Amino acid sequence: MSAGPLAAVTGATGVVGPTLVRRLVGEGYRVRILSRRPPSPGLLPVEVEVVLGDLSRFPDLRAFTAGAQVVFHLAAHLHQRDVDDAALDAYERVNVEGTRALIDAARAEGVRRFVFFSTINVYGPTEPGRVHSEDSPPRPETPYARSKLEGERAVLAAAASDFEPVVLRLAAVYGRRMKGNYPLLLRAIRSGWFVPVGRGENRRTLVHVEDVARAALLAAEHPAAAGRVYNVTDGQVHTFRSIVEAMAPPADGAFPRSLSPPGPSPPPRGSGGPLPGWALPPGGPGACPGSISPPVRSAPRCGSAAPFRG
Repeated sequence: MSAGPLAAVTGATGVVGPTLVRRLVGEGYRVRILSRRPPSPGLLPVEVEVVLGDLSRFPDLRAFTAGAQVVFHLAAHLHQRDVDDAALDAYERVNVEGTRALIDAARAEGVRRFVFFSTINVYGPTEPGRVHSEDSPPRPETPYARSKLEGERAVLAAAASDFEPVVLRLAAVYGRRMKGNYPLLLRAIRSGWFVPVGRGENRRTLVHVEDVARAALLAAEHPAAAGRVYNVTDGQVHTFRSIVEAMAPPADGAFPRSLSPPGPSPPPRGSGGPLPGWALPPGGPGACPGSISPPVRSAPRCGSAAPFRG
């Protein structure tokens, strides 16, 4: 095993985790993951160390973080449409209390950099013509978003001379392992069962999983990132129509017939424009204030935050 720095990764078997782990290994990091069960064969590089454990068990967290220079905290109880008492309990137990316990373990083991993955949904819905930056006041509407904001606050409150938190607010992540609404949409389009309501002008903010991994690595390594919050997007705001057309089979490639009557569409819920963020090099033309400039492959400009609502 290499003698590089040790990165400890939670949520390594989820949507983003395998991509992040492979990038870390490729950059010379030793990687240790925390998982409740052994990863599926072939999901992660063979040299990855696995600690079987849970965010609720502090001894597991101490063993997981021991000797690590950086923690990447991806694990979370994710957004769900139907929220019952069990889901509310899971949001608090995993996203809030689990994060606090991991912070305590990391600090006890001398971890210096702590990268926390959050969501742009902490801003709540955007109004037409309004752009959210990292300085916009959070107004989360869902239990999931509220729990992630609580986690953010716990991470940032722990900042000290020997403990450097960074918060990454992710747009809707897409890639091979994505879950939720977009795979359902893709299946509906490909099966011919998708019929849109409206003109598809409502807007979405996206980011590819590879770009998330690149941003995470920069958040772990760049000195200017310590104590900061960053929106992570592909630098563009996409209409729902354009997403559907991109998913459509090559022979189609057009937005399906809409059920909406002729006439103006309602104002879109979301807005776009330049934000302090991730895409331009410091000092470059139109550079974004506070940027730490990860090389986001799909966006030569700053990201914008229009939370995914669908």
